Amino acid sequence: MSKDILKESKKDLEVHSWLNKNPNFVDKTKILLAGIWTSVKAEVLISIIRKKELANEYEEQINKELIEFKKNQKHP
Repeated sequence: MSKDILKESKKDLEVHSWLNKNPNFVDKTKILLAGIWTSVKAEVLISIIRKKELANEYEEQINKELIEFKKNQKHP
């Protein structure tokens, strides 16, 4: 094994040892990550909803313009 691999392995063991001694850290981290994930999902959903609203507004505007265009074609 190279020295770098041994160093990384030792660091991993130190982290695992520290986590085993501090189980509250793991629980708090899970809660934090769940909160972040929930926030990200909410932002994505809001973005999708807003884009859908904009698409509906554009469609409505285009439909109005088409109706006006057809009226103008009938009555030159």
